[in-house]
Amino acid sequence: MTKHPDEEETLPLTRKNSPRRASSSLLDELRSSTDIVFQSRYNWLLVLGPMAVLGEASGTLNEAACFAFSGLALIPLAERLSFITEQVAEHTNGTIGALLNATFGNAPELLISVAALNSGYYRVVQLAMLGSMFTNMILVFGVACLIGGFRWQVQELRLTSGNVNVLMLMLSTSGLLFPAALVLTGQLDLDVHNRDDRIPSKQEVKFSRVNAAVMLILYLCFLLFQLGTHKDEFDEKPRPKTKFNAFCRRFLRRTNQDVISSNHDSFSQTELRLLRRKSHQSESKLLNGNDLMNIEEDDTSADGDSSVHHRRRQRKMSLGRSIPTADAMLHSSVSSDKMKHALDLDFSSTHHDDEDGNASDDSHAHHSGPLISLRVGIGWLFIITLCVSAITDVLVETIDGFAARMGVSQVFTSMVIVPFFSNVAEQVSAFLFAYRNEMDLCVGVTVGSAIQIATFVLPGSVLIGMMMDRSMTLFFHGYETVSLFFGVMVVGVILQSGTTNWLVGAILVGIYVIFASGIWFHEVEELTVDAETFRVSGG
Repeated sequence: MTKHPDEEETLPLTRKNSPRRASSSLLDELRSSTDIVFQSRYNWLLVLGPMAVLGEASGTLNEAACFAFSGLALIPLAERLSFITEQVAEHTNGTIGALLNATFGNAPELLISVAALNSGYYRVVQLAMLGSMFTNMILVFGVACLIGGFRWQVQELRLTSGNVNVLMLMLSTSGLLFPAALVLTGQLDLDVHNRDDRIPSKQEVKFSRVNAAVMLILYLCFLLFQLGTHKDEFDEKPRPKTKFNAFCRRFLRRTNQDVISSNHDSFSQTELRLLRRKSHQSESKLLNGNDLMNIEEDDTSADGDSSVHHRRRQRKMSLGRSIPTADAMLHSSVSSDKMKHALDLDFSSTHHDDEDGNASDDSHAHHSGPLISLRVGIGWLFIITLCVSAITDVLVETIDGFAARMGVSQVFTSMVIVPFFSNVAEQVSAFLFAYRNEMDLCVGVTVGSAIQIATFVLPGSVLIGMMMDRSMTLFFHGYETVSLFFGVMVVGVILQSGTTNWLVGAILVGIYVIFASGIWFHEVEELTVDAETFRVSGG
């Protein structure tokens, strides 16, 4: 059978252009997925990223502005990187997805470490990582417990996962405490004839690398335990019944009513009578004079009648939502958006008093599959990682200029200010989880992130420094080591207790304030000095 001459020319061209077509289709998918990827409310901060990079490269912006712009631009990039990582993980199995989340979940911290290592700023790496750990497991966890405690009387934690988290926190403490104990007690074998206290000794570096390797291996064992051998113990389980915090809810209602009543003066008495008359008429027609507050009563009937009562309560709830009272109409007419939001939060919590005492079941009801394909997700992962890398380079290089301009120390900037930029997305999600009484997820975001930094990012930085011929160690100064040890002890006690409340959150926030105050009064220390260059010049 003879082929048509056109076919002989067409087939090679098709094969020849197939890679080009594949690349063009990938670009088309990337363009079409832009709306999905950049749907975050923080995206307007992205414009500050190019300004920071160009301003730092050209010198048109001072270092303080470049630091602030790069830090603010890092907020949406870190949030979107987490989103894309979750999208890619949904295309894989649980083990690979967890490894992706472990790797890219703390990518901003890891890239900050690499940028600081490349410049020889070892103390910046140490203090930024320690600050991220303390911010996540003390401040963010404390504020989350405070927010959840104002809504719920007592919030329960899962003891199984809590025990493992405590052990991992103890592992991170031991990896940092033992080097400090050897150095501070003077029991480390040193070359006394060629010793400079400002330079880490060879013994410190070797001991730190051994600790880093052990911590990294045990972190992989932790992932295997969590995702393989004991996966069932970490699966999501139904939450127990939890009571609302009655005192805080009554206080919120009383405050809202006072605010609403203060706006009544703007209406004439005739308008008030008309509004109340319409409200009473609608109530009598639809609810036959029943009080709307009866909707809040919990259904404690037998299991056979629970579905009937549930349907009745759902009908009452739908009717209650459709009836505007006089106060509600006044409120919608004259109050601000913030006041509306406050009332909506309280009213929604009233209507969601279901049998389990939870208000978060609807939040996950519409979960669907991944929104983007695997190759598009990998493409966006690569693009956003490059952007984060460029931003973190500017952030690290301008720490000293920002500290000098703002009148704060470089230690305070590295330990207190920098962690906020890379952890905003985790902070917001932890607050939402606590508000919804999803404390297992809250602990996973806060304490779990601290574990990842302590047993993955920080040891990984030491091993990366070894490959880069950088003398990064795990030796922390006295105040930093004591702060970490005490913080781990406090969080361990809370996780072992199995419950949290608003007082626990207040205590954790107070501990962080004390810690940050100590950093504020910390001695002035020059962090942005290349330790390797100093060693050569000093030798």
